[in-house]
Amino acid sequence: MTWTDEEIKQLEAASTIQNKPFGPDKATFTEDNPAWEVVVDGRLYIRGGNGTASRWYVNGTKNGGHIRLGNQEYAVDYRAVSDPSEVQAVTDTYQARATSAILTW
Repeated sequence: MTWTDEEIKQLEAASTIQNKPFGPDKATFTEDNPAWEVVVDGRLYIRGGNGTASRWYVNGTKNGGHIRLGNQEYAVDYRAVSDPSEVQAVTDTYQARATSAILTW
């Protein structure tokens, strides 16, 4: 998906999106859960806590789905990332975000 400059700004400012992959019928969402997201080079990425075994990952890569950011919902194609440099760029961005969000009481 190609994002507008305004959408990219909204995605970069958000800490999560709602992740809504379709089930096998490609019409019913199997989940509607928040997911941490990052933007790298104008592309949106989410990462499964259980890797490729995550239920949403399996359903999303097979069936597509939607994401919701605020009040806007977008149809998306979930695409596995295997390029090592792309994986590293996403990992670095996740780590930078996590490091900057540490709190204590």
